[in-house]
Amino acid sequence: MIIGIFGLTCSGKTSVADALSPELGYPVRHCGEVIKQLAARNGRSPNELSSKEHADADEATRVSATQARNLIIEGTFLDVVLADVRNCKLVRLSCDATVREARYNVRRSGTSFADRESLDAELRQRLYQGIPNRAPDLELDTTSKTADAVAREIAKWLMTVRPDT
Repeated sequence: MIIGIFGLTCSGKTSVADALSPELGYPVRHCGEVIKQLAARNGRSPNELSSKEHADADEATRVSATQARNLIIEGTFLDVVLADVRNCKLVRLSCDATVREARYNVRRSGTSFADRESLDAELRQRLYQGIPNRAPDLELDTTSKTADAVAREIAKWLMTVRPDT
């Protein structure tokens, strides 16, 4: 089974995917890390990557999802990237903006939270405007939950769903 975990910045995607991985015994593909590595190899920031470079990374994610038997994929735009991937369960994480901002500030990024939100919105618009997205199969609010607790909720839910639905 393929599990796609998506949501806004600092909603808990990476932490939940990493907590869910040992629970299920599935490897994790971190889409943000793929983009950061691609940008670093090309001597640019992730925001400077072309639409084609993003599209190529998205295609590599789709290929991983279609070729793997069991995989957790986490990324911001998986509702679009994995929209047509069969046997993929999409989980959207949400979180209060104030909590997300506090989580973001712990990272000590060179970009403000407001700027990061704006960059993500612009990227979604540039890359995915007019492309249909898929509704999540499960939605969870991580505002007052640990990553481990959310991972346990997902694992419990997965036991109730058929892999091919």
